[in-house]
Parts: sequence; C-alpha cells; structure tokens
Amino acid sequence: MTTTSTRRKPGITIQVQEIASHRNVLEWISGLNGKNGICGAPFHVVRFAWRDPELASNRAPRNMLATVFEKPGHVAVLCLDLLQQGSTMPVIAFGLAEDGGNSWRGDQFEPALREAIKAGG
Repeated sequence: MTTTSTRRKPGITIQVQEIASHRNVLEWISGLNGKNGICGAPFHVVRFAWRDPELASNRAPRNMLATVFEKPGHVAVLCLDLLQQGSTMPVIAFGLAEDGGNSWRGDQFEPALREAIKAGG
C-alpha cells in the first residue's frame, strides 16, 4: 500500500510513505493463514520520512525503513539514506549515525508506526 500520512506521538512525527505486510495478520491470528504463507511471524514494513531533531531544521527529513512485528517491542528501524550512501558499501552497522552506524531506537518509533499500520497508512 502506498500512502502519505503523518502520525504524531510525543517526541516522534513520521510521514508515512508506504506500508507492506507479510501475511495478513488477522488471518494469522485466526488460524486461517494458509493463503499467505505457512511459517514465520507476520510483520509489516513501513517506509517513512522523519525529521531528525539532531539535524539542522533546514535539512531534508531522513528516509527511514521499519520492520514491525506483531509482538510489542519488536521493531527494527534503519535509515534508507545511509543504506544507499556510497557506491560500494551500504551502512548497516550498529551505533549512532554520527559514529558511522545505522541503528535507531525502535521503541521511540513504535507507537507512531503501529498507529499508522492500524490506520492502514
């Protein structure tokens, strides 16, 4: 699903660009998951823009990608800009961006991401 919407939670505002789901979660929960795969936990992938408060206000928002699993607290967030940086090696290292890493606190993004998923984008 491609959409553009804004989700706000205290401290985090995201601009949702796209949501895709691996297996229909409602079918999985009800045990009718045969149509959309038979193993693995269902998850959603959310592509969104986020204005990092650590950066100058005139800088473009970061393009982000999150994997959100059904179980609360299971969220992974990466910056697409850092993944696409450089022609030979994407940045998929753990640590702060200013230290050369590309890991973000999923718990800070989780409420806004789950709200966007629940609303369908």
